[in-house]
Amino acid sequence: MNCPNCSTFDEVAMEAVSCADTKIDRCPICGGILLDKGEFQRLRTMGNFYIEALDVEVEIKHNAPGRYCPKWNRSMEREVIKGVEIDVCKQCKYIWLDRGELFALQKQFQ
Repeated sequence: MNCPNCSTFDEVAMEAVSCADTKIDRCPICGGILLDKGEFQRLRTMGNFYIEALDVEVEIKHNAPGRYCPKWNRSMEREVIKGVEIDVCKQCKYIWLDRGELFALQKQFQ
């Protein structure tokens, strides 16, 4: 699966990162995170340790003007949750979080 952000510029494969019993897709270039249905809830219950480990600093940061779902190749819609702007695929419910957004959301839910 390719990164919805970086693949606008060049094809970049997501990497699977283990978080306890959950595999999370993270881009090695921009640090963005792709969550499927239910993964955000599971991460929230795991706590800040896992969220801080996932939401890493990266050297390269570029944001595509629009994101496309890597599963359906359809435009993802922007939504604001608790003041944090995220991208959501209405078809499959994938959630795209830019670097820093996962941690920002976690802070808002505490």
